[in-house]
Amino acid sequence: MAFEFDLDNTEAVKVKSIENFKQQKPGEKARLSIISFRKMSDVIIDRKQKEAGRHFSDSEKAEIIAEADKKLAAKLNKSVSQLTEVDRLSLDNVRLMTERTHYKDGIGTIRCMSKFEGNNLSQQEICCQHLGEPSQKIGTIVMKYPVDKHGKVNQDLLRNREYIEFYVWAFSPKKFDQIRSKYAEAKGDDPPRSRIDLNVTLDGDPKYQKQLIEIASGTPFFLREDFPVDMRVWILDNGIRLFKHVSDSLGFSMKKDTLLEKLGLSSGSSYDDDKPTPQLNSASSYDDLIS
Repeated sequence: MAFEFDLDNTEAVKVKSIENFKQQKPGEKARLSIISFRKMSDVIIDRKQKEAGRHFSDSEKAEIIAEADKKLAAKLNKSVSQLTEVDRLSLDNVRLMTERTHYKDGIGTIRCMSKFEGNNLSQQEICCQHLGEPSQKIGTIVMKYPVDKHGKVNQDLLRNREYIEFYVWAFSPKKFDQIRSKYAEAKGDDPPRSRIDLNVTLDGDPKYQKQLIEIASGTPFFLREDFPVDMRVWILDNGIRLFKHVSDSLGFSMKKDTLLEKLGLSSGSSYDDDKPTPQLNSASSYDDLIS
């Protein structure tokens, strides 16, 4: 049923997804901030599980979360019920997602259907059988700053929420290593830094998105003490809200029958049990590697 609305009705049109960050011209520059962060309680649980050498039960995790919320509320002079999702973020620990994927011309990038236990393949499916070993893609949400021709951030535009762009940044493990190395480099500064912006320059053909990645000067603008709090909350809320789109950008979920059809095979095609089982030297989660 159709209905009329005006520009102030922000609920009338729902944005289904956001674009992937891509640069279009060789030498093109951008200043980016990763704006998705992990919850403090998740960081605490991970640390305690590593110390204990085991995974915690749901009830143990719930106790840790409750205790973390209690301490956070006291620190912020709030009640636990007043805590927001932004309050609960750990701004020293960026959040990423990873998927195992396959690529084939005419099909595109699809998510691997096989089952893994850690990095070991436990149940091989048709994708690995016919498309080979899966690759990995990693993604997160980034904010692209409004800058002048010299790459300097226009703080007036930033504070007025103008020409700010949010993207999913999806990349390979090789590019992830570039990004991780910059965070490690910043932690070696005096004093150590865990909060950084990145200067990204397209190096060569846009088709390949090969990028030079460098640490930008200073603390991320939106995390500086003199930055308007309401603006910071708006940016961080976007990092939370938009993260749901990262998974869709890492590969398409295709049904087995659809893949068989695209490969020109019947649904009764058998697997080749003698074909080597692909192994991956990979991490199940990348966000703890940067933190």
